[in-house]
Amino acid sequence: MGVMQAHPGSRPPDDGLAYVGMRSPKRIGRALRDARRAAGLTQSEVAAAAGVSREAISVLENGHRSARLETLNAVLFELGFELAFVPRVQSPAGAPEGAGNA
Repeated sequence: MGVMQAHPGSRPPDDGLAYVGMRSPKRIGRALRDARRAAGLTQSEVAAAAGVSREAISVLENGHRSARLETLNAVLFELGFELAFVPRVQSPAGAPEGAGNA
């Protein structure tokens, strides 16, 4: 899987990778669940591969704020993703794009 490079003041490059801004634990959880299901894996299978409990996967997928960053990173790795920081794109009015979206 490729790595998206951040380009200040512009959108991430169009390299065929999906880019979805996620500003809430609920959206992150939904994306994790969708990725897991798309891979045809159960929570238990991902948990075993990531070295965490099935309950930890459930906590992440349900968007609980108590989820641990270490768990998130382990699960992302097993699903073929990585955590990346990219600058928000500014709209012409100066407000961050997607402001107010969870």
